Amino acid sequence: LVFAAGNTYVEGNSGADGVTVLTIQPGATLRFGSGTSLWIGNGDAGGLNAVGTAGERILFTSSAVSPAAGNWNSLRFYQESSTVLSQMKYCTIEYGGATAGVGSLYAYYTAINLENLLIRYSLNEGIYAQSATVNVVNSEIHNTGRQGISVNACTLLVDPTWIHDTSWEAIYTLSSTVLLDQVTVTNVGAARYGLYFDGLTYATVSNSVVEHNFTFTSAAGANTFTTNTFKDFSAYPPSIPADEVGQILFTG
Repeated sequence: LVFAAGNTYVEGNSGADGVTVLTIQPGATLRFGSGTSLWIGNGDAGGLNAVGTAGERILFTSSAVSPAAGNWNSLRFYQESSTVLSQMKYCTIEYGGATAGVGSLYAYYTAINLENLLIRYSLNEGIYAQSATVNVVNSEIHNTGRQGISVNACTLLVDPTWIHDTSWEAIYTLSSTVLLDQVTVTNVGAARYGLYFDGLTYATVSNSVVEHNFTFTSAAGANTFTTNTFKDFSAYPPSIPADEVGQILFTG
């Protein structure tokens, strides 16, 4: 299946239950041309059922003969999509992310579960979400031109996941609720923190290993850090606003 020109929209009422759901079989490859995206649930209900296996992953990639980061745009999940209609497991997304603030996978006013994903070679963010619930499990994100994951006004849950070789922060959050467990962060961009919590973020971080440390700007409420290893204290000392020091609990 080749998506060569123009955006493809998965929405409408052509499905048997009144909803269009695109199902992609294990081992399938979808190739996208320059500037193209797959839009899911934008205006009318729609879903993407992309469930591969460990031995037969589903591949979303560039149609270029010599692919490079940013050859195509993204998978975009909108408010008329949901975890009821969409699921992604054992998928690889590569050479996308042409648009900053969208990344290779974009979620907007929706909820999405991402399991055993590999996102790599994105020109901008690996995952970008706005006012969404994003659950990332057993995944890997690497070689991104901006953050591995960037969210605004979201609920973000990440566990066992490795994020590495990002040009900007591994995870950036703004005014979000964040739960990170067994997250490994390595090789983030120079002068960038591994974890950057901005705005009114509530964070719980446990059992994780983070290079380039972490920083808060104006965090709010209780934040808990349990049994973690933060590296590079001398070059990247934690930055915590004075009024938030008492709101952050370290254990383990």
